[in-house]
Amino acid sequence: MLIPLAVISAFFLLWQDSLLWAESSDNLLIKCDAPIRCALSLDGKVIGEIGPGKMKGFSVPVGDHLLEARSSDRRFASRGYHTTISVVPYETVEEVTVYISVQDAVEAAQKGTVTIRTTKEADVFSIERKWLRWDKLTNHEEWNKAGFVKTWTEDYVAAKQDVVLDVIGVAFAPGVFGTTCYVRGQFLGVEFLVGYADLSFVDKKNHVDLTRLIMCTDY
Repeated sequence: MLIPLAVISAFFLLWQDSLLWAESSDNLLIKCDAPIRCALSLDGKVIGEIGPGKMKGFSVPVGDHLLEARSSDRRFASRGYHTTISVVPYETVEEVTVYISVQDAVEAAQKGTVTIRTTKEADVFSIERKWLRWDKLTNHEEWNKAGFVKTWTEDYVAAKQDVVLDVIGVAFAPGVFGTTCYVRGQFLGVEFLVGYADLSFVDKKNHVDLTRLIMCTDY
């Protein structure tokens, strides 16, 4: 009995498609390029979590997909990393990371789970974003003991490297290249600002540095 050519063609296409799906087992490898766990979703659906620096394989249909990653740590309502990826039949490797807003990091510091300290000698500003003047302070000896000093060139205040801030909030200001972020601190009843770029953010719970994940955003 002769088999019509159209039937043979249809069967061949189905056979090719079945091979394609058979080859798609763990064809997407995702690496979490962050010091905290990455929660993943593909095309809006949660597909799992990956530990810091770890890689995991997923079986994904061939084609274009929207890949998203967020922190799985509930302390941080992290900003999603998202990108469009093209998955091929054999193997696609993708690195993802997560981002944490400076607001969330400061709130974690206020709860005692994140330490914020200066990474270098940092300028200290008043809450009006003007230079904090040394001659406006009292108890200079106590300020010195806490790591705050008078600058050599002017009568301004600077925080030495590795000064841990007593954090009370965050402040935002429009800048030349976008929003400028400050961490609000206090000492001896005086409130002040330090630019977030001069600070490190360390997770006290897991003993990892979060600094490269911190994003200056006011939303």
